[in-house]
Amino acid sequence: MDKPSSSSPKKKKTRGVTALLRFIAKLPDGEKYQIDFDPDTFQPIGQYAAKFKSYLSFIARSKVSINEKQWKKISDKLKDVIWDDITCKFTCPTDKEFRKHWFVYMGERLKQFKTLLSNVYIFGKGDKHGNTTPFEKYKFIKEEDWDLFVQTRQKEDFQVS
Repeated sequence: MDKPSSSSPKKKKTRGVTALLRFIAKLPDGEKYQIDFDPDTFQPIGQYAAKFKSYLSFIARSKVSINEKQWKKISDKLKDVIWDDITCKFTCPTDKEFRKHWFVYMGERLKQFKTLLSNVYIFGKGDKHGNTTPFEKYKFIKEEDWDLFVQTRQKEDFQVS
């Protein structure tokens, strides 16, 4: 008769944090990933299209504090830093409409990320992350920022809106 296993149950393997660090690290200094864009919709086309959109999402999450109330309120200086980071890695048109389109996209991705953090780590809906804290899983979140984020999200006026 077989003995029952004394080891703890295996954790379900889930998709990890999308950091794209290996993808970006492969890029030699001074070179950029070539991306074409649809001139009418600004949507990326080609081999690196999905990576471009993933990278924008990552940059928005990692460069902008989770405690920023609105994307529109982010300083122009920070937006310039973010845009410089993107244009150092990818070929992009330089017109203002193009940039505006992708900043709106990044704002939406940051909002989704903050909703995910709230649902999983604060309100416990679908907690698949075991005992990890968000500042352990997402190295760009500082513990003091997380504490403030939790306080804000638990306020009654936030939960009503």
